[in-house]
Amino acid sequence: MGQNPGYINSIENGKSFPTMMNFFYICEFLHLSPSEFFDMSSDDPEKLRLLMESIKKLSDRQVDSLMVIVDGMLNK
Repeated sequence: MGQNPGYINSIENGKSFPTMMNFFYICEFLHLSPSEFFDMSSDDPEKLRLLMESIKKLSDRQVDSLMVIVDGMLNK
């Protein structure tokens, strides 16, 4: 990211916070949107983002079929 290791360490240890510009650079480096960065409900937000991009390419019928499969997986 082109930042001083001491600066990164101070952020990691909660001693300081990045500027907004640096926060956006961090998100870009991690391939995450700011909302995905703060989403604590997912262990792998990038994987979810990629899955959603793929789902958007499916037809309505395919999405319906996928929903049946997911519902079946969740109900077991």
